[in-house]
Amino acid sequence: MAYAQQVGRRWSIWSMDRSTGQRTQLVSEAWFEDADVPSFSPDSSIVSFVAVGDGPPAGAGLSSLVARVVAGLAPSAEAHDIEGAVFDLWGVRPDGSGLRRVAALANEQPYVAWSPDGRHVAVWGGIGLQIVDAASGALRLLRNPVGTGPISWGY
Repeated sequence: MAYAQQVGRRWSIWSMDRSTGQRTQLVSEAWFEDADVPSFSPDSSIVSFVAVGDGPPAGAGLSSLVARVVAGLAPSAEAHDIEGAVFDLWGVRPDGSGLRRVAALANEQPYVAWSPDGRHVAVWGGIGLQIVDAASGALRLLRNPVGTGPISWGY
């Protein structure tokens, strides 16, 4: 399973092996102003999430202690209540490797849902519904409906 966890005023993304209880930090709280709504792809090879910011700085791979110190020194807004913040779609492997920005969404408070075949991600937020090609990052904006909230992509 994948989940977001608050650390101070920021959020990190974690996975947990349900059979062993072992937790793995996939995304450090030092890397983004906000990171939220993690979701496994249908084949469990990617964890998608939305985030505000540019990701890890050059030379990432800092120790957890150093990352926490950097996060504490950096200016930050209240997580999940960042006025006017725009989120992008990101992906990472379940072991924390391969972090990449999948698509520059520029969407507000988005939620995500994978297509059953794992080829697309639906993103519903303040600017409308976006369909993102998971491999290329190409996106299509469907302006209606406009809103935000949990969504599901059925079979």
